Amino acid sequence: APNRSHSGYGGVRCLVGPLGCGLDLAAMRCLADILNGRGSLFFTGLFFCYGGLWVMAKRSGSYVVPFSFDLLSFGEAVGLAADTGRISGDAGPLLETVVDMLDELGRPDEYFDCIQVAGTNGKTSTTRFSAAILRGEGLKTALYTSPQLVRYPERMEVDGRVVSDEAFARGVSAAVEAGRRVNAHRLAAGERAYTITPFDLLTAAALVVFAEAAVDVAVLEVGMGGRWDATS
Repeated sequence: APNRSHSGYGGVRCLVGPLGCGLDLAAMRCLADILNGRGSLFFTGLFFCYGGLWVMAKRSGSYVVPFSFDLLSFGEAVGLAADTGRISGDAGPLLETVVDMLDELGRPDEYFDCIQVAGTNGKTSTTRFSAAILRGEGLKTALYTSPQLVRYPERMEVDGRVVSDEAFARGVSAAVEAGRRVNAHRLAAGERAYTITPFDLLTAAALVVFAEAAVDVAVLEVGMGGRWDATS
């Protein structure tokens, strides 16, 4: 779940996957909470209970990136997604990197509900099951998984379809500019530039893509997990 010291995802509900277990009853109940707006379910291992996870109201209206930016070609976007060394800093991996990038982007993550799926095994399956259930209930649903099988856009889906190369490149372009702006602010304030990892960049890009697509809910699979995971 998000660190309470920062602004969090809009309407966050968090589903933590078990060690190789399927979706089953507990996950179904978590999804029911999303649909019914009753609260949140924290699911870990073979046990589940209702918890007091942090929930925020979603923003109304349409999301628009709050600054102008140069559009990268698809090849350039893939190149940066594979290696952000050209925009890295020396502050080390931090959750604050993505938080500040999202602030610069106008908090695209606050325009839809989120489910975060974490665990050792079975994350992608649980993520896809969850997205399919939400889609079946009539919600416009985004999916964020990793790694890709062949092409980078496969990490981002909207309503069961991989996003277009153009949408992928646009999301990465916006995220790159946000990272550049954040690090420029930090350097001007005498602070060290953030190290923007490929996963940081792709997570921010995905949230922009999903917000611009006006999804109702996004199901996010964690990367490595833990304190510094960009999806947190």
